[in-house]
Amino acid sequence: LKALHRFRVRGKELRYVMELLSNVFPADFRTSLYPRVTQLQDRLGELNDHATAQEHLARWRDEADSRLLNEFLCKLISQEGEELDKSIARFKKWWTPEYAKNLETSFHAMTNGCIREPT
Repeated sequence: LKALHRFRVRGKELRYVMELLSNVFPADFRTSLYPRVTQLQDRLGELNDHATAQEHLARWRDEADSRLLNEFLCKLISQEGEELDKSIARFKKWWTPEYAKNLETSFHAMTNGCIREPT
């Protein structure tokens, strides 16, 4: 989850740069490539939302002074865990090595290879 969160942050940085520079690239950059990066952000955001919800609920559970509230929060934590697992499975099915390579190839094609790997 930590690696996916870092990936999400880097994707967010990429999206901001794309927004700033979109006018210097062909229209496909905005109409084809940008939506794919946005979709990646949305999917990673869903994972992050479930993980964050679990963390908040666990803190509230630890502070709960009622057995009933504690049990309720445990149930919510469990539900968030199940949703997180489902989200991870959907993400893995969607974010394949082939999809990642295709996205990279599209970036290189639209930027004439001007984008370099981060150091």
